[in-house]
Amino acid sequence: MQEAKKKICLFTTGYPYGNKVETFIDSETGVMSEMFEKIYIFPALFNDPHIRALPSNAEIITLDHAWEKHSSRILSAKFFLIAQILFSEFIFSPSKKHFLDNVRKFKNTLVHKMYLAEQIGEIIKREKLEDAVFYSYWLNDWTITLGILKRKGIIRSFISRVHGFDLYEDRWPGGIIPFRYFQLKMVDKVFSVSKKGYNYLKGRKLFPEKIAYSYLGVPDHGLNPFNENEPFKIVSCSNLMPLKRVHLIVEILRNINIPVSWVHFGDGKLFDEVKALASTLPANVIAEFKGHVSNRDVLDYYGSHSINLFIIASEMEGLPMSLIEACSFGIPLMGTDVDGIPEIVNDTTGILIPKEVDPVKAAALIRDFKEKKNTKAFREGVREYWKANFYNRNNYQAFYQTISDISNKKR
Repeated sequence: MQEAKKKICLFTTGYPYGNKVETFIDSETGVMSEMFEKIYIFPALFNDPHIRALPSNAEIITLDHAWEKHSSRILSAKFFLIAQILFSEFIFSPSKKHFLDNVRKFKNTLVHKMYLAEQIGEIIKREKLEDAVFYSYWLNDWTITLGILKRKGIIRSFISRVHGFDLYEDRWPGGIIPFRYFQLKMVDKVFSVSKKGYNYLKGRKLFPEKIAYSYLGVPDHGLNPFNENEPFKIVSCSNLMPLKRVHLIVEILRNINIPVSWVHFGDGKLFDEVKALASTLPANVIAEFKGHVSNRDVLDYYGSHSINLFIIASEMEGLPMSLIEACSFGIPLMGTDVDGIPEIVNDTTGILIPKEVDPVKAAALIRDFKEKKNTKAFREGVREYWKANFYNRNNYQAFYQTISDISNKKR
């Protein structure tokens, strides 16, 4: 007899609210809706009026975050649990001084998460979700809340993905991620979206047996309409913020001596600055800034315009969905050798350049690529690499089966 489909509770930062954050979850929920009876989505932020389309069996649940008015009650009722968690964090903190300097803030974080745990506990009872799969999309505050629920015996297990900002300590004040010990102690399995992240977290030697990796993926949107007779077109897609280093793309193009059309998708606080810098490019480079457009519109562009190369020059990343999306169309890639990028940018898919970008050398590599690899055959290899590694249906079906099995073992 086939086992009945389980229900799943998905914890996000803002999805499905807004059209800028966590857009890549759209490629996941379609497969999720087929494998689970019902999806309950818990966004931490939900003040954006835009709500993305969801599968028919998905329901959004928002919680009250006004924890301050409940602080005294929770502190009184949960004093020993709060003290135990704080003491464990102090013992395993790489900086006792940092912990003591921030202990009041950490205490407030726990009160907030316990207030959320109370609400989720009531929802679990009401909806009969005791046997559901509990899945946090980030190794962040939601895993603290889920850890409290597991500690109290309200849920039996939960799993989490981990990406970039929620993984690397050097991206946090003081180089410390709050409650990392508690998160890893309570979670049943953490799935890094990259092998690089997997190796990094394993190397922390905190519950290494719980660490695994599982690639994200995107659907098959078809092939980019490559036309080798059209001018050489380069595309980039990212927020215009310091760590994305889009200004380096400008400097690379400044050293290109062939006719090039560059199109950038995305906005941000550096939009005017980068656009002004691009206005100084030589006449052989035509730059177009599309600003913020929907992910759907970006994909439609990839499906209707011949694109020769996709570039990302980030200082740090997890495993960028922008690269995976371009790769799925057979568009060759250029990216910096940081974090998970080398797992998708390689000799099969394009050009990997050093983190410390030399614009002159990078421009030479683009010219060399145009002469030797700007071919239909090379692009077929790019697409095959995507299909073998980042096809959403294959990756997510395997992932959901794995996390369902983890949940079943805890019954």
